Amino acid sequence: MMKRISAMLAALMLLVGMTPARAQEERDIIMMARFYGAWVYSDTVVTLQRDGTRLQFDLRMLDNDIKHDPDRVLHFLRTYGLNGTGLIRDVPPPVTLAPMPAEPLAQIEAQLPLLKEQTFETRFDKTDTGSQLLFALYQQDGLSKMTLLREDGSYVGESSDPAAQRLIALMAQPIE
Repeated sequence: MMKRISAMLAALMLLVGMTPARAQEERDIIMMARFYGAWVYSDTVVTLQRDGTRLQFDLRMLDNDIKHDPDRVLHFLRTYGLNGTGLIRDVPPPVTLAPMPAEPLAQIEAQLPLLKEQTFETRFDKTDTGSQLLFALYQQDGLSKMTLLREDGSYVGESSDPAAQRLIALMAQPIE
């Protein structure tokens, strides 16, 4: 009996070892910008991947319990529509945008390790304009972190961290 259990455990471990790591199945997102419009309802996210790929996702048709939870939104953005699987009914597939040129992409990647997670205060600016949020994703102490760098719209504010300031400026440049 013990030999049979040991053999089954060994086979299971072999199977687990052969399965590709989840990180290889996910998009390697390093920056994301979310645009929420209140006057004309819109909710889109543009992601920037480590290889320069930019994708636009329409979140309007996502369940509220997903789109109001940053961790679940990030999981959705990393996995939605990969290899034609994981599609959610009524949610349009991501749209591929012009890729980020190599030089600003390299500058963005150079700033990410320098980033310090820093909260900032926002001030109320306008009524019902929606919001534009800029996030950076980076590795620190072996953990994946997501931090808000800038908010614009109904509330306005941005991080004073020098690396965050450089990332904000790099993301504001037009992509041709």
